[in-house]
Amino acid sequence: MISVLRDLNIGTAGLTKHEAEKNNIQVKTCVTEKKSTARYYPGGFPVYMKLLFEKNSLRLIGAQIVSRGYGIKERIDALSIAMNCGLTAKDLAHLETAYSPPVSHIFDIMVELANRVWIEKNMR
Repeated sequence: MISVLRDLNIGTAGLTKHEAEKNNIQVKTCVTEKKSTARYYPGGFPVYMKLLFEKNSLRLIGAQIVSRGYGIKERIDALSIAMNCGLTAKDLAHLETAYSPPVSHIFDIMVELANRVWIEKNMR
């Protein structure tokens, strides 16, 4: 789902934390805020992303993204496909995404978040 509220683009796919808990699914969530452009590139706007993984398997089960700019639809589409394919944090952490300083980072926000979850699990 994508909604536009004034200058905000809001996207969601899969379950929310509340829906997961209601269905007795334990989740591992991760949240970040990053600029929409490469850090050294002028301009850009904040992008807020939350990913939900099933706690034991680290299978992606939900995502929410909020931003003033564009790029929400493409990420929600990619995350929806990832969920339907049963991808885990490890799988997402190894995705190759397009890089162009005016519109993205070397590693996409969703790849960075998944990598953080994967590393955290393996540090234990």
